[in-house]
Amino acid sequence: MLIAITGATGFVGSYTVRSLKARGHHVRALVRRTSRREHIAPFVDEWTVGEVEDQQAQAGLVAGVDCVVHAAVDFAVSDMPSVHFRRNVLSSLDLLEAARKAEVGQFIFVSSGAVYAQILRDRKLDENHPTWPDSLYGAYKAAVEPFLKAYH
Repeated sequence: MLIAITGATGFVGSYTVRSLKARGHHVRALVRRTSRREHIAPFVDEWTVGEVEDQQAQAGLVAGVDCVVHAAVDFAVSDMPSVHFRRNVLSSLDLLEAARKAEVGQFIFVSSGAVYAQILRDRKLDENHPTWPDSLYGAYKAAVEPFLKAYH
């Protein structure tokens, strides 16, 4: 399979591309121009250079792939939360739409433990556990998933 991934240079993304390559998949990664790539270069077959909110980069990333793994979230804290909402939540919806238009078979959003700042002791930690992030990064990750699910 040819699998496209956002966030490949990050912690979770770098392990994901290694795992995909080890299982025989071909990997196309969306990376910023300024991203360090040497740690994942052996595991990536194709590079799409651009920002996650750039719709041209999104279209190039998803063209002809079998699956999209969306792991990217810009975690930089800003005085302008609306800017980061656009970069994280709205660009995720745009990426899902680009994948739909390209007739991609699977779209996987990878969340983070940052969505669970508080874990209730009376239940197991799974998809049904409430999310209570205590950082903007966790809040963006927690916000993206229901938007993607509702839009899909």
